[in-house]
Amino acid sequence: MGLFLPYMVFVLIFAMRLPQQSQSLPGWFVYGAACYFFGSILLFPFLRKKVLAGAPPLTVEEQKVQRSSGVRAARRMGYVWWIGPIFYVFSGELTVEPWWASILMFCWSGLLSWGSFRFARNLEAKAKQNAV
Repeated sequence: MGLFLPYMVFVLIFAMRLPQQSQSLPGWFVYGAACYFFGSILLFPFLRKKVLAGAPPLTVEEQKVQRSSGVRAARRMGYVWWIGPIFYVFSGELTVEPWWASILMFCWSGLLSWGSFRFARNLEAKAKQNAV
């Protein structure tokens, strides 16, 4: 929730600045999407134990495969966080938006990318530690 809420506020502030005629989405879509996301976030902690209780335990080989794919996914996510800022720079939006919004976006993308790479490094270290 700590990562989702600032992103949602940032998107809503800039989305609401657009004139009503240029919006291609219906007016209820923004509120419906927000209700869905917040509802999912609130229900997940309660439903998590029920979902995971029915899963069979993983073998050692399955755990290794799962960790290695988790490391690859986390590293890939670290690169994905930079796709938005790269398109932002190449589209010429740096001169349109206020300077503080651009700095905030680059800092936020850097923080999320750093967190993804750090998670991948920790997951890889844990996999190596369990392999020995």
